Amino acid sequence: MPEGPGIGIDLGTTCSCVGAWQNDRVELSKADVAKRTADAEQYPQEDAEFKAWVEAKNSLETLCYSTRTSLDDDAVRGNITEDDRARAMGAIADALALTRDQRTEAAVFQSTRSDVEAVCMPILYAAYAHGVGGVPPGSTGASPGASPSASPGASPDASPGASPGALPGASPGASPGASPGASPGASPGASPEVE
Repeated sequence: MPEGPGIGIDLGTTCSCVGAWQNDRVELSKADVAKRTADAEQYPQEDAEFKAWVEAKNSLETLCYSTRTSLDDDAVRGNITEDDRARAMGAIADALALTRDQRTEAAVFQSTRSDVEAVCMPILYAAYAHGVGGVPPGSTGASPGASPSASPGASPDASPGASPGALPGASPGASPGASPGASPGASPGASPEVE
């Protein structure tokens, strides 16, 4: 077998390149690396918009699939009416149909996600309240009125990111039972920091 790098040319994609097999991996030519770097620097706004679009689409799809799985669960099915289930499944089907259209804007995905949550979450909360247990998918698990970034089980007045059981006013990352103003990672009953 000859020594030295092996050369490969990729012509099967829209972004053709030349690569060499060296150091147990494929390395792109310096010209290809320079071109890709220049393209990335030239189109940062388009890249950011595409990233936001993908994240919005993925967020909607994740909510739809996890909610549909929950609605198909026998324990949930037994605690909701068929009308509620049909209404929720209809909202999910409409949202998933929207995700197939590549021309849909990120804002539409975000709005549709809110619409699906508005239809499905009350139904799932009712099912879980009637004995299914746990927290519906796609919800934060925080108490009503709690900060959206508060951990599940945190007091409604706890700071965002506070651990479950943290007292109102506790800093993010404070342990359960930590006093208000205690530093992150403080033990239960720890006093606020004094400067």
